[in-house]
Amino acid sequence: MRLLKFEVTKLVRSPAIFIFLAACLITNISVVLMNSHKREIDYLNKISKVTGFVYNDEYMEKLKTITEPDESLYSDYWIYNSLVQGAENLRNTFEDMEGGNKIQNSLLSKNTPYSKITIKIQQWKYRLYSPIIKEKAESADDKFVYFGSMSDYIHESIFIITGQLFAAECCIFFILIMLWSHGFENMAGTELVTYSTKTGRRLALYKSAAALLLGTAFFIIIYTSGYGLTFLINDLSQILRQNISAQYHTVRESFLGSQPFLTWSSMTVREYFFSSVFIAFLNGLVVALFTIPFGLLIKNVYAAFSSVAGAVFINLMLYLYGLKTDGHIPFLWNLSLATPLPQIVNNDLWFSDGGMRMLLPRFELIYPLFCLIILCPIVLISARKFRRKEII
Repeated sequence: MRLLKFEVTKLVRSPAIFIFLAACLITNISVVLMNSHKREIDYLNKISKVTGFVYNDEYMEKLKTITEPDESLYSDYWIYNSLVQGAENLRNTFEDMEGGNKIQNSLLSKNTPYSKITIKIQQWKYRLYSPIIKEKAESADDKFVYFGSMSDYIHESIFIITGQLFAAECCIFFILIMLWSHGFENMAGTELVTYSTKTGRRLALYKSAAALLLGTAFFIIIYTSGYGLTFLINDLSQILRQNISAQYHTVRESFLGSQPFLTWSSMTVREYFFSSVFIAFLNGLVVALFTIPFGLLIKNVYAAFSSVAGAVFINLMLYLYGLKTDGHIPFLWNLSLATPLPQIVNNDLWFSDGGMRMLLPRFELIYPLFCLIILCPIVLISARKFRRKEII
């Protein structure tokens, strides 16, 4: 425990950590303020005190008792008419999916650009989805208002844009702090003295633990400050109780088009929020474990950082461009999704069926857990190799 404390102290004394944290907090405050939608949410809460948060037979009648805002009050007018439009166009969103048969038929289309393996996996996934869709169609999950016909827009602003930013910042910090921890002795010129004994070599374990500890602390600060400000600005107490599969909450997929936000199990907005934070933390742990072998086996911290950055860049290029040719998307492209960067980019799909970008049920949870299982033995092998590595 004493050695861990020393390693944490070494890292905390670096002003670069606090500069990076301050830069992230300033950026986050700006992004949260720009995406708060306070006026719209306040007006929605005001109306919902009269109408409630569930579309039913009485909802429209209660909504008619509220005076329509003047067009000059743009946001209020916009919210009011979106609620009216939502109430007038009420439908059973899950029944419209016909138990997933429409999607399965789309996957059989000759124009499907995905590989045969991907299509077979997707057909299997939607066969598993069929009973869930039927169960949802019989439930009242899709009767919740959430943000009315603006659900997609406001949901993206509050949870997706900020969620991507916070998760990306935390992943970057996990990389930097892990490399800084393992490269500290090299940069300080104490490498020969520190690693000349067995006890010194065992410090690698404490260095990794210290980096994980500080990375977790950074994660907590970023998310509590960012979403704390969001909840301070907006009264989301009633909104968090609604079901995330609300009437007009949809997911946009490039091939399947717009689909209802269908979750594998019933989930409130509060449960969705905390689950998203947990998945983001798992992504951070995956990135941290991925970085450890680079920090252990590459002497120069700048070379180690360049190697990690190169691996991330290659993954990004494969995801964006490298595996898409002539409109055909091979199975290997889908596998490139099983890494933190594409998953953070696709965080709008988390806990939904995910369309063609989520190969397996609950893919957002399965892939980081699988990565952690794979990375743990790799880290242990790297640590063993480090203990036998020549210092000079």
